[in-house]
Amino acid sequence: MDFENEPEAKYVAAKKILRWGVIVLLLAVLFIGFVPKIITEWSIIGLEVTDANEIGDALGGILGPIVGLIGVGLTFLAFWAQYDANIEQRRQFGILLRDERTQRLKEEERRNEEKEHQDKEFLDRQKQFYDGQERQQHNIMLQDIRSRINLFESRFHTMMTIHRDNVNSIEVNGIRGRKVFIHMLDELKLFYKLFSDINSSNPHETLSDDALYNIAYLTFFFGAGEKSTPMVKDLVVKKHEDFVEKAHKVLKEQIESNKNEKTIIFKTKLGELVWKKHYSLGTGHLRRLGHYFRHLFQIVKFVDEQHYKLIKQEEKYKYVSSLRSQLTAHEQILLFYNAVSVMGQPWLKPLNGNQKENYIERYCMLRSMPLIAVDFYKAPLDVFDIYSFYGKPMFEWAEIKIRIKEI
Repeated sequence: MDFENEPEAKYVAAKKILRWGVIVLLLAVLFIGFVPKIITEWSIIGLEVTDANEIGDALGGILGPIVGLIGVGLTFLAFWAQYDANIEQRRQFGILLRDERTQRLKEEERRNEEKEHQDKEFLDRQKQFYDGQERQQHNIMLQDIRSRINLFESRFHTMMTIHRDNVNSIEVNGIRGRKVFIHMLDELKLFYKLFSDINSSNPHETLSDDALYNIAYLTFFFGAGEKSTPMVKDLVVKKHEDFVEKAHKVLKEQIESNKNEKTIIFKTKLGELVWKKHYSLGTGHLRRLGHYFRHLFQIVKFVDEQHYKLIKQEEKYKYVSSLRSQLTAHEQILLFYNAVSVMGQPWLKPLNGNQKENYIERYCMLRSMPLIAVDFYKAPLDVFDIYSFYGKPMFEWAEIKIRIKEI
């Protein structure tokens, strides 16, 4: 039996029965007390008992069963009182069990709450520890990034200083620095037009425009002479070696015949090509431009190869823009002609598998170049789109023309 859940109504009913039993018993005792008087004095019953013996016998005969019934009632009440006591005991025991269970549940709940509190405190301390570790790692990472950025910027500015020194150290016949590039472009243009004229006069085989330009650029870069001509011939295909020999012979003969003149004049089908002797023609610029272009390329490559988490692409563009701002218009034109030659192909090497993206395009290296000044061989807009892969204008000159049309 589940003593905890003993019905309260059962206990109340037992109390009620016991109460009524006591009342009946009292009424019975009261009745017995009046029986002798009723027997001897009330004639309505019709017993007419007056003698003492008769009265005793009457009382005995009448009250005996009643007293027996009262005894039975009292016995019943005694048992019922015991039953009631048992019910009360069981009820109290049930209450005790319920209280103990309630106390046990409360204790268990308290322990659970305490455990939850301890777990929460542990998790909070653990979170604080991990947060502290994460902050520490983040700070270390930031310090590392700042250190690496500082190292990068230090090296970048050093490379920029070297670039400026390279430009300032360029000297030809007393002409120093950026002014030399103006005359270099004139020299390259003269070689291209002279070799084009020689090529057009060849009845047996004519060279493609690309092959012709590359021979002109190699001659401009290495020169034409006893040591220079073999270098140029070594870099061209076998079938073009005779043309190199012939072109260099024409060039050297004309230089030699005008060695005492202030200018050298080359007569071609398209007119005269005039070289004012700013410096000796055909001596080459390997020692001047070799290091210049190589270092310029290395600066751009150094910036581009920085991890994107260290320097974002937009930041890389700004760094290279600061380099580009150091280049004059003539330097950018010569950079273009270097890039479209076999000597400068790394400038146009596709990046990330994208044929239209290269170092010059990605960083708009020719942005300040006046397009109209690029007047031989290829036009810049035949090589590059008007906008870069990232949507930036490639040429400021083209932008200006668009703005003028909108006026």
